[in-house]
Amino acid sequence: MTRLNFFLSTLFLLLFAFALRAQENTEIWQMPTAKLSMITNIDSDEQGNTYYAAMFAGNMTLAGNQLNASPSADIVYARNSENEIIWIKLLPFTIKDIAASNDGIWILGQSSKSYILADKPGEEFSKPIILIHFDSNGKLDYLAEGGNDENSAYATAIDCNNNEVSFIVSFEEKFNFEGRSIFADMQKNYAVIHLNNEKKMDWFHLLTGGDSYITGIWPYSLTHDAKNNVWVVGRMSGKVKSGDNSYTTHKTTYGPGESLFDNECFLIKINRNGKSESLKKIITEANPENIIYLQDSTLLVSGYFNGNVTGEDINVSWFGDKKVLSTPKDGEGTSEDAFAAKFDLDGNCIWVARGKGSGDNRVTEAVEAPDGSIFLSGFGLYEFGFEGTTGEAPVEFVYGEGNDRYNFSDAFIIKLGSDGSLEWIKRGGGAKSDNLHCIHYSNGKIHAGGHFTAAITFDGEQVNMRSTYYSGVEITIVL
Repeated sequence: MTRLNFFLSTLFLLLFAFALRAQENTEIWQMPTAKLSMITNIDSDEQGNTYYAAMFAGNMTLAGNQLNASPSADIVYARNSENEIIWIKLLPFTIKDIAASNDGIWILGQSSKSYILADKPGEEFSKPIILIHFDSNGKLDYLAEGGNDENSAYATAIDCNNNEVSFIVSFEEKFNFEGRSIFADMQKNYAVIHLNNEKKMDWFHLLTGGDSYITGIWPYSLTHDAKNNVWVVGRMSGKVKSGDNSYTTHKTTYGPGESLFDNECFLIKINRNGKSESLKKIITEANPENIIYLQDSTLLVSGYFNGNVTGEDINVSWFGDKKVLSTPKDGEGTSEDAFAAKFDLDGNCIWVARGKGSGDNRVTEAVEAPDGSIFLSGFGLYEFGFEGTTGEAPVEFVYGEGNDRYNFSDAFIIKLGSDGSLEWIKRGGGAKSDNLHCIHYSNGKIHAGGHFTAAITFDGEQVNMRSTYYSGVEITIVL
């Protein structure tokens, strides 16, 4: 090879590498209010529209719309494929989760009062859940609420696939929805409710557990696979039931006459007809905040873990047969470490990627890009790093000074390969608490939403936030 050819080849490689890096540039947009605000959820439909759930306080002008909240309010807004905001809705209830359909957005909410049945004596619900659907033009085409007239009901999570939607609610004694009643069975009672593509209730599935206030079942997230089976992930303690399947967690002795059921993570499969096919323990001592179905017919579970507090496996969490040690804190105990773990459909753990550091760190959500790459959003306190199946981001302090860092958090976005290898981490914040609550892929971009405070630096970019409290932000990475 001649010197000229060598020079040209080297230049080409450098330019190619620079072009790849330039393609993944970071953009930061913040909500236009000087008071509290944050973005909590992001999803997109097949029409190229991206939907955002957010909350704010005070006054705000967004895309020419004057919005007023006293003291605060939740909104949902939509952007088209050109990133233009095409509609905004101010909602009179708290948004818990959203899920895009083929042509719009489902919103699962929590209300302090009944809206639909308030004019019918004896039928008004006490603090019901609210389920609504807006089409891609912002037209309301479905509205329902559920609960009973004595006890509060609570909304947890929602997911949509092929225009069929499933969502999780918790309740006491009885839950009424679309003319049907679901009755409680144990101390903790949750139901997965499924609507078909005509927005009619097809089935419900009861998840129950516990005989005291410290034992029970707590589902956190759900997803659909390619066959429209529903997968639910969460935490359990004591005896729990899903249809004909039941499981009792391990019991640990802490001292003479003192033994308690362990906290373990479950994975439940509910088939498209609403029948439980499996209930399995997949992780010990962890909080699985999120589950998604991947293109290679596997499941990605993410959240945080902190290991057992006693016994031979102290400070250890088991991901299937994989032993993972949580990070010791400067004082006693261990930190809560972020994780993303891949499982096959039989509940076997394939790999684990995890956070590290003497401060708590958590993955808040995960999303898969079309090329199989996995992106994580989250935050870390004091100091944190991340370790993939290969590749590692070193533990670094968050922004701030000295011991004040114990109360401050920086936000992060992490890119993993489909094998769990760490490709990069983008992180940053300011001298207060910063967090990314959600992450999503649409239109060739990664969108992460959350809040920053005051002056921040993220991925080398310095931005002054409008609020000295929480400023809602969207971070966009062009792939």
